[in-house]
Amino acid sequence: MVKNNYAGAAVSVALLGALISALFSGGSALAKAPVKKSSGAAPAAKKVVPPDYYPLADTYWWKFKGNSGGNSIDFTLKVVGIERQPDERIVYQVDTCGQQVVHDWYVKEKGSVLRLKEYYGDNTKLRVSYEPPYCILHNPLLVGDKWSWQGKGLMDVSINDQSRVEAEEDVEVPAGKFRAMRVVSDVQQGPAHVVKTYWYAPGVGLVKTKTENNGIVIGTELVDYSFKKKP
Repeated sequence: MVKNNYAGAAVSVALLGALISALFSGGSALAKAPVKKSSGAAPAAKKVVPPDYYPLADTYWWKFKGNSGGNSIDFTLKVVGIERQPDERIVYQVDTCGQQVVHDWYVKEKGSVLRLKEYYGDNTKLRVSYEPPYCILHNPLLVGDKWSWQGKGLMDVSINDQSRVEAEEDVEVPAGKFRAMRVVSDVQQGPAHVVKTYWYAPGVGLVKTKTENNGIVIGTELVDYSFKKKP
């Protein structure tokens, strides 16, 4: 047992001597030690996908119900067409199907949702192509964000739309509970002043609306939609 202790002490002294020698001789003894190379590149960071407050895809639909002055309002929004343009833009046709069918065409670009044109049924007098395209929404939405649009609407009526994102809040409608952004639009449409309040949920889209015009209030809520995530 004594011999083993002396042997261990001798090894320790030898190692200590080698370290001291390396330090005072410029570290040559340590420099010759092999350097371990990295086994590979660091894993790439995951790309963060911003939330989509206006999802559009083939066959998507949203069902709404509401009321105005005691009268019920039921309608469905449907994506009925998707077409890639020569300039590579993707145009989505969305129909509002209720008492009357309204056809709208949209593009999603540069962080905005833009309405290109709007047709009311087959009435050729109730058609409008918006120039510039009507900005209805920034996407994604951020509290405090603002945007505006000026142009001509149906029957060549002047429109001045000033919109803002007021808050993020919980909203409960027949389709479920959502964390939604509240967007308020002050719209001067000819002589009429209309205040529109919309609630948009990420990954779902529009879930609730309220329109106020000269004391008349119209409200709608999302009842169901076609692309619910499975529990």
